[in-house]
Order: sequence, then C-alpha cells, then structure tokens
Amino acid sequence: MKKVLAFAAISLSLIACKKEGKTTKTKTEGNKTETIATETSPEVKAEVKPAISDSAGVYTLKYKLEKGKAYPFVLSQKDVQSMTMGDKTQSNTNETTDDMTFTVTNFDKGVYDMDVHFISKKQTGSVQGQTLSVDTNGAEPKNENLKIFWKVNKALMGNTLKMKMSETGKIISFEGFEPIYAKVNTAVNSAVKDANQRKALNEGFKQGFNQEALKAQFKTNINLFPEKGLKVGQSFTESANLSPDGKLKSSTTFTLAKVENGIAEITVTGGIPKKTDKQSQNGVTQTVSLQGIQNGSLKLDTQTGWMKSSALTMTSTQSQTLSDGKQTQSATQKNVSTTKINP
Repeated sequence: MKKVLAFAAISLSLIACKKEGKTTKTKTEGNKTETIATETSPEVKAEVKPAISDSAGVYTLKYKLEKGKAYPFVLSQKDVQSMTMGDKTQSNTNETTDDMTFTVTNFDKGVYDMDVHFISKKQTGSVQGQTLSVDTNGAEPKNENLKIFWKVNKALMGNTLKMKMSETGKIISFEGFEPIYAKVNTAVNSAVKDANQRKALNEGFKQGFNQEALKAQFKTNINLFPEKGLKVGQSFTESANLSPDGKLKSSTTFTLAKVENGIAEITVTGGIPKKTDKQSQNGVTQTVSLQGIQNGSLKLDTQTGWMKSSALTMTSTQSQTLSDGKQTQSATQKNVSTTKINP
C-alpha cells in the first residue's frame, strides 16, 4: 500500500511540475526515492519584423508580401498646361489613370516573383472647353482618331507581365512583352490604313512600354530606401539627365519625415534648377529659360512596405524671349503635373 501511495505522490508531483513549467527526474538509492524538479525556459517565438523596421534608430525596408495576394497599384497623372503670348493665354488639361495589381507568385532567396496585371486605362483631355475621353471600361469612341487610342489601350488590358523584385525593392526584370506587342500590332493594323502611321504607332508603343521604361517608372515608387537605411529626418538625393549632353538635370531629395501608426512618410522636394540660354543671330537675341519645382509625399505601410498612397507635383516653367533691340516678343509655357498612386 505504501508503494502505491508513493507512486501516486510521484505522479501528482509530475503533473504539478508540468503546470509550473518545470521538469522532474527521479533518483533512487537503496529504498529511498527522491524527486528533483528543475526550471525550464518557456518557448520563445521568433520575432517577425515589419517590412520597415529600425535598428538603433536607422530604418530599413525589406518587403513582407504574402504569396497569392494581389497588391493594388492605381497610377493617376494630371497635366495642366498653359501658354501665354502677350495678353493671350491658352490652356489644356490631360489626365490618365492606370489600374494595375501586383500579385506575389513566389518568394525564394530574397527575390519575389510577381504578376503585374493591367486592368484598365482611362484618358481624358480638355482643350478650350471641349473634353474628349478614352476609357477601356467604356464603349469604343465614335471619333476615328480616338478609336486608335482606345483599341491600343484595350489590347494592353487583361495582359500580365512577369516581374522579379528583390526584397529591398530593386526591380530585377520584366518578361512577357512579345505577346502584348503582337496584340497591340493587331489592334493598330485593324484601325490604321497607312503603313507608315502603323509603323510609327507600334514603335512609339514599344518605346514607352519596355523593360527599361517600366524599371524607371516603378523605381521611384517601389525602391524607396537606400540599402544603408534612413533615420527620421535623414535624406538622400537622386539625379537624372534630361538632355543627351547632361547639361539639363533634375534633382529629387527624399526625406524620411516620420514613422508612426503603421505608416512611414517620405517627403519629396527638388526639381530642375533654373537654366538660361542666350543666343544671338542676325541682330536678334533669343533667351530661353527653364525651371522646375517638385514637392509631395509618399506613405508606405510599415508591415508590408507597399505603397499606401502618394502625391507628387512638378511645376515647370519655360519662357522664351526674342529681341532685336527695338521690339521684344515673349512666350511662357507653364506645366503643372500631379502624379498620384492609390489616390
């Protein structure tokens, strides 16, 4: 009976120790049985860092995207142009909205495989009170010139490109252009009779829709952090040539303004430094000047790294003056371009 009670006591002590996060072992010497309890460490789960996280105050970006999930990317651009000559001013407005999604198909060794799906495209233009529209979600326009744009845009929609992107946001490659080129070519051939015009339209589409063009387009919206990271208040600057000789450049400064409430906000400033060129010929002096001012902000989801929203505005002004010393003629062109993502 004593042996039964002793066994029961050992069993109860084992249960009690498990509840307290302890392990037990028994030691028997002669007729004595001793139970020894030792503490065990609770199971520690590995911490999952958000896409935008800091170490010693330095924030870095490593995308944390889910396989099979589609991430929205709606790109909207509005251009308001005005031309002033003397006391006369003409203006026009053009607006384009592209609806796309990026779906993660795989993630391996720090590289995401993604499907870039083109959903819809809408273009509107307004000149001197008259508004024209081309919408792939709408009916084919009756205007013959607009039909061409509608058919080309319609041929692009519903297609998918394969994209590879590093976890830090570097665009590695795009694949799948040729089938899209073939569809656009078919659409152009059905809408345009003149062979030279067909060739020009197809070449123009390829120049704006290729690997290098898309890399440049998405770079400033996806690859947003330098590898070394940023502290709040810290900036980095990128420059781009606007002319083949490199004399005309644009400069953009990105500053990590704040990281709070699940949002990382980056402010954007910069533009095109004012540049003036003066030339004289046959007694007439021509002076041309150009300047651009850019500002805006980008807001990123700190958990995934994906763009929640952005709004950037570039205001550029170009003026031209002709003078023979007696008379002067001047013209000024102003363009206000606003680009938004996921507005």
